[in-house]
Amino acid sequence: MLKYLLIGTTLLFTSQAYAELLQGHVVGISDGDTITLLDDSNIQHKIRLSGIDAPEKKQPFGQASKQSLSDLVYNKAVKVDWTKKDRYGRIVGKVLVNKWI
Repeated sequence: MLKYLLIGTTLLFTSQAYAELLQGHVVGISDGDTITLLDDSNIQHKIRLSGIDAPEKKQPFGQASKQSLSDLVYNKAVKVDWTKKDRYGRIVGKVLVNKWI
């Protein structure tokens, strides 16, 4: 029994989450933590920024939050490093913006 427990624990800690990389141009900002990306195949993807939470548009500071995100990424080339989707089907990931992309 101990042998199987050790094997199971080893497998649990050695399994890797494989990140995917998506790139394209930001064509829309929904709110302070959600963007729309258009990839090279002209497919739109809803992206939720991981690690942050921002007010909804109708909440206090919602429009300011949306504008701040827009100033950072709208109409720019980005890469999205992601590993999961949320319950609404949006990709959840880190959005990377660089001049060289």
